[in-house]
Amino acid sequence: MTILKRSFSPLKIQHLSTTVISHLPGKNTSAASDQKQQKSSDSSKHAKKKSLKKIPTYLNESEYIKKELPKPFGNFLLNTRMKTHQELEVSPLEYLQTVCSDSSILVNPDTTDRIVNLILNHTRKGRETIFYDNMTGFCLISAGIIKSKKFKRIKILPTDHCLQPLMQFSLDENILDRKYFKLHPSTFRCSSIAAKALRLGIFHPTPFLPLNPQPGWDKQSPPYTLVSTVSDGFVKYLTMAVLYRKQGTSFTDFRECRPEFFFFMSAPTYFHICGGVPDMSPATHPLPPRLMQKKQEKTKIVNKFNIKITTLFRLLFDFYLIDTLPASSFLPWRQNRVSSVGEKSNYDKYADQQLLVYIRPKQNPGIHLSNPAHLQYFIEVLMRKKKSVTVLPILESWMPGLGQELIRLNHSVFTTPADLKLSDLVHLFNHLVQHQLFKNSSFKAAAETAEQFTQQGTGDNEKEIDKAKKRMLRKLRKRSAPESLVKL
Repeated sequence: MTILKRSFSPLKIQHLSTTVISHLPGKNTSAASDQKQQKSSDSSKHAKKKSLKKIPTYLNESEYIKKELPKPFGNFLLNTRMKTHQELEVSPLEYLQTVCSDSSILVNPDTTDRIVNLILNHTRKGRETIFYDNMTGFCLISAGIIKSKKFKRIKILPTDHCLQPLMQFSLDENILDRKYFKLHPSTFRCSSIAAKALRLGIFHPTPFLPLNPQPGWDKQSPPYTLVSTVSDGFVKYLTMAVLYRKQGTSFTDFRECRPEFFFFMSAPTYFHICGGVPDMSPATHPLPPRLMQKKQEKTKIVNKFNIKITTLFRLLFDFYLIDTLPASSFLPWRQNRVSSVGEKSNYDKYADQQLLVYIRPKQNPGIHLSNPAHLQYFIEVLMRKKKSVTVLPILESWMPGLGQELIRLNHSVFTTPADLKLSDLVHLFNHLVQHQLFKNSSFKAAAETAEQFTQQGTGDNEKEIDKAKKRMLRKLRKRSAPESLVKL
C-alpha cells in the first residue's frame, strides 16, 4: 500500500497545480491540455487492462448449468440426490464441489464433440490399441469414441464409485451404449497415484501395469490411449516412472510399454512442463517427434520453471498442445493460483481455459541411462544455480581434464546452465558417463551417494511396498482371465 501512495501523490499535486495555473489570468493553458491528454491516455490504458481481465460469463456453476446445459443434464445435476461415502445425501453438483475438488468432470456435450474429434485426429492408435477413459462422470468422451467405432476396446476407469449415478444417467438417456459399456472395478485417481508414489518412492508398483495388454517399447502404435485430468504431481510421477523403468526392482508399466496420453491441464501446469512460456498455437494435425522438438525450442525459458523435474520430463517425453477448451465445461470450477505479477500476466490469458496436451514417452531419448540416478544428479546440480555458475568448471571438478576436452569440442568457458539446450545437456551427459575415466570420477561416487540417501526414506515403507507388489502380481495373473466388470 505504501508504494501506491508514493506513486499517486505526485500526480495529485501536479493535477492541483495545473488546475490553479490554468485559472490564473494571462497564463498559458497548454499545461492543462497536456494534463487532460495524459489523464485520457491513463484512462484508456486502464480500460485496456479491464478488457484483458477474464470476467466469467456466469457467477457460479448453478447458473451455468441452468443456461448452458441441456435440461436433462441440468435437472440431474441440481435436483437429484445421491449418497456420499459417509452416507450423506447431496446433489451431484454439491458432491463435485466438495469431494471431487481434485478432479474434473466433463459436462458440456458440445465441448465433448470437439474433444472426441481432436482425440481421433491426433491419436497414433493401432488395431489392438485400448482406449481408457479416466474422465468419468457422464462418460461423454467414451460415448463419443464408441459412436466413432475407431477403437475396438473401450474401458472406463472410474475416479470415484460414488459417481456411478452419473454413469447410470448416461445409460438411461441412451448417451452410452450398454453393449460396449465396460467399467473397471478399481478406481484410478491421478492425484492419489502421485501422492502414493511420492510417499512410497519410485519402486512402488503402478496401478496402470495390469492395464497393459501387450508389451513393446519400440512399437509405433501405443498399447493403450489414456484420457485424464492431471496436475504437476502426476507429471512428476510419470517422469520418474519412465526414468527408472529399466531398474530390476521397479514395477512400472513403462518397462516394455509406451502408451499415449491425452491430458487436460491448466495453463500453469503446461508452462511448468515446458520450462517457461511456450508457443501456444494449437497443432492442427499430429506432429512427428522432429516437429515437436522444434515447437519446444520456441519456448521462452523462465528460470523459475526450468527445474530438475521439468528438464527430465522434456528429455524423456514428446508432447505438444492440441487445443484450448473452455474451462466452464468442466466441473467443479477452480481458479489458477499464482504467486507473482509476471506469472499472472501470462496465466490470465488462459484463466478460463483448459489445455488438451498430447504426451508420449520418447522411443529413443538419446541418453545413456545405465544408471538413472546419474542423470538425475547431473540435472539437479546444473539446475541449482543456473546463472551464477558456468558449466565447464563443474565438469572439471567431477573429472579432471574433461573441461579441456570439451573446450577442444568448441564448448565455451562462459556457458552457464541457463544457456544450455536439451541437445547440449544430452551431449555433455553422454560425454561424461561414457568417458574411460568415469568409474574413478567423483561424479559417480557423489551420484550414487545421493541415490542411497534418497532411498533411505523408503526403508520404513518396505512392508507396504511388498504388499502392493503382491497385490499387483495377483492382478497380473488374472489379466489373461475374463474381465470382472461392474454392472449398472
